[in-house]
Amino acid sequence: MSALSDPAFFFTVLAIPDFPVWAVRAMHPELRERELAVLSSGRVVACSAGLARMGVAPGQAAGRVHSLAPEAVLRVLSGVEQRLAWDELLADLNRQTPWIQPESPGRACMRFAGEQEAIQTATRLRIPLGQAGDRSTALLAALSAEEGQRIRVPRGAEIEFRMALPVQTLAAAGVGRGTLERLVWLGFERVGSLARLTREQLCAQFEEGPLLETLVRCQDRAPVLLYEPPSVVAVAHEFEEPLLEPTGCEPVLNHLLEQAVAGLQGRRTSRVSLRLHSAGQVHPARRLLAAPVAEAARLRVAAWQAFKQAWPGPGFALGRLELELGGLSAPRRVQGQLWPTRPDPEAALRNLESRFPGRMLRVVRLAPWSILPEEAAVLEPLTHRFPEGKEPA
Repeated sequence: MSALSDPAFFFTVLAIPDFPVWAVRAMHPELRERELAVLSSGRVVACSAGLARMGVAPGQAAGRVHSLAPEAVLRVLSGVEQRLAWDELLADLNRQTPWIQPESPGRACMRFAGEQEAIQTATRLRIPLGQAGDRSTALLAALSAEEGQRIRVPRGAEIEFRMALPVQTLAAAGVGRGTLERLVWLGFERVGSLARLTREQLCAQFEEGPLLETLVRCQDRAPVLLYEPPSVVAVAHEFEEPLLEPTGCEPVLNHLLEQAVAGLQGRRTSRVSLRLHSAGQVHPARRLLAAPVAEAARLRVAAWQAFKQAWPGPGFALGRLELELGGLSAPRRVQGQLWPTRPDPEAALRNLESRFPGRMLRVVRLAPWSILPEEAAVLEPLTHRFPEGKEPA
């Protein structure tokens, strides 16, 4: 029996509507309970649910946020921070299941072995999950779930679930505002009511007809692919005797940095992560860099700060130190020559003559206009052209 025909199989979709806010909270746990707005060019890109209830919306100026919520935290949008948060989330999910298919930051389709595993993952990571027998229903369930909640749509209840779902839910799935307004004008207030329209009718009425067709049908059951995690550079050092003083680890840390930088191979890193092992306990710490770097000297300060953050305090005995460079960027591309240049043959000829003395011959034109070939050209040793002690011209 295949996985898709197994009655117990459900697609699990992760959908985080305001992913920039979630990413900031994931990288800065002290902000998890604070109202947060993420800005770009002085305008709101995403905001927490509490700020949305206060009237904050994307596109508003930072001053408007301050007037509505003076205690709110404002953070500038960081592409590096979002990518690192997404990579760490996928790495955590990959420890739960190998079947993960990322679609965009904040959205992925997965397959879990059991129902409880999905519930525990949603609660622990504070992410919304949706489960159903097809991808589109699972996506709508995830968009309806709260942070840390999992919604499961039983088999056979897909149409009933869509009939209870407001059409405004489709905005988080990528449907534009203009299309949603037209749907309401035409009397479609529930997602399930669109099912009576054919694909031809949806595409004729709306520019986003193909997307609407995918969302209102229960037909997307493509298998979930195996996840291929992004590459990292990891090195470690095992101490023969437990290390009791943090200052004694500085030479080891510098040595690990040199090893890790050598493994970058032209790439740059945006994150330094450390794990301190002692008697079955692991103390992790990480540091994000302001810009990707590839030099050990520029990583030492961040690595040492992460080490001091992870060090528990007096009485700790360090047995193993692990260092990892993540958030790797592609090597810089260098424009090569468009047309290959022809190598100079003089050095090659001289080398062949030295290896085979007297055997290398060349053609000498004596009388190119002659009818007889033997009068037009003769062969002579190459040494006549390269006399001993004279370099080729």
